[in-house]
Amino acid sequence: MRDEAREIMESHKNIKFQFPVRIRMLAFAFVIGISFVLCSTDLMAKRRSGKSAYIRPGKTFNMRGIGLKGKLIRDAKAAPIASIDERILTQKLSDGTINKITAFFPEDLWLRDQIAGTWKHPLCTISIYKMTLPVPADIAEICNLNGRSYVLKAAYDTWEEGIDASKSDWSDENIAEWLQYICKKKFTVEPEIIKRGVRNAITKRFVPEDDGKNDFCFVVTRALSPTTPFLFRYEFAPGAVNKKNLKVLFQSLNSMTFSKPKKEKDDAKQKKITTKRSSRRKKGGVERSQEYLDSKRSVIDAIKNMRNWWYVETDNFIMVANIKSKATAKALALNLERSRNLYTKIFPLEKPLQAVSVARMFATREGYLNYVGPGWKWSGGIWMSSRKELAVSPMNWGSRREKRKAMAQVTLHEAFHQYIFFATGERQTAVWFNEGMAQFFEGAEFKSSKIRINPLSRKITKMPALANKGNIDNMLK
Repeated sequence: MRDEAREIMESHKNIKFQFPVRIRMLAFAFVIGISFVLCSTDLMAKRRSGKSAYIRPGKTFNMRGIGLKGKLIRDAKAAPIASIDERILTQKLSDGTINKITAFFPEDLWLRDQIAGTWKHPLCTISIYKMTLPVPADIAEICNLNGRSYVLKAAYDTWEEGIDASKSDWSDENIAEWLQYICKKKFTVEPEIIKRGVRNAITKRFVPEDDGKNDFCFVVTRALSPTTPFLFRYEFAPGAVNKKNLKVLFQSLNSMTFSKPKKEKDDAKQKKITTKRSSRRKKGGVERSQEYLDSKRSVIDAIKNMRNWWYVETDNFIMVANIKSKATAKALALNLERSRNLYTKIFPLEKPLQAVSVARMFATREGYLNYVGPGWKWSGGIWMSSRKELAVSPMNWGSRREKRKAMAQVTLHEAFHQYIFFATGERQTAVWFNEGMAQFFEGAEFKSSKIRINPLSRKITKMPALANKGNIDNMLK
């Protein structure tokens, strides 16, 4: 039996199983299909995670106010135009009194006039400028500190009014000087003529001397308005310049078309999110100053060309935001208004405010950091006294309810810094008082007409550890 079994096993070794051709082809196709799906899934995952090395053409945008229409790049997010920095300078007079002067950097005022918009992508930042003014010169200075000039707004306005745009000389030399002022880089005076540039216009590329591989600056002069060129600037991240990305760059540049500018009186209304309480020219019988109304208008105008940005208006605040939940934005805006009523009862204003209070809410942490700068990457919100606005970052932890609560607390905290700055005549108060009161008001809850201020649990838990040290000085510090 063992010999027979061995013979049967040996015979089976020589048998070759032959599958039909059709089955083998189907199996091969199945393997190829699975591989394709896995590769496609991997590519989609890389694109979603921002790891792709390529940019892609974006949707058409339309900036009617400057008569520009075209395409940028996909997933590029509009970056808000920052409020103009103000610097409070003090002057001691002969009688001992202190005179406060609000001063500005001329380059900040000039840039606000020239920039049309900025869009950021991990691989490329696009900026568009309307070149209406030459480089600032011969503006009366208040003073010069650390190599920077300080001027009055009135002095800058006088200089700007004296510029006749119809007589502007946009020679290559003047354009190179203009670019150096705005980009902080030296440019070659002899530009490259771009044959596949903007249609019905002359397109020149001015190359920076030290970063020509990543920084692409195209100056476009149109027959429609030869004295008002446009600058299209594409700044690539290191290592992001390749054939595919340059192809998309020129597709974007070629898509730009110009027309006669139109008034955008309806666009601002479309961006407004209404609440039960809206800002009025009069509040409590107090007439709003023209300065107050102008400051409100400048904030609204700064987002009129920005997709996905809108604003909420209350009696004392303008809140601009691009967060997804408009219900959250409304709730935060109403909390700001209620907190203002609370603050004024405890710390009354000596005189009505001359500027609207500005709050800015961001949809992404990246957008917040791009706006406030790397020096504040540790913060969840910040009151910027020089810009006279507060900014709040989204929270990247916890449930939706926890995120909303954290944003509300940060907003109330920064709102106190904002209010006390105005209430004290734009003075910087002692840190122990300013931070202590701001943290106290973080716990405020507004329910109908009632206000409840709750202790912050995260602060209470630290108190026993400090108290156990037995040193009241350490606890106060």
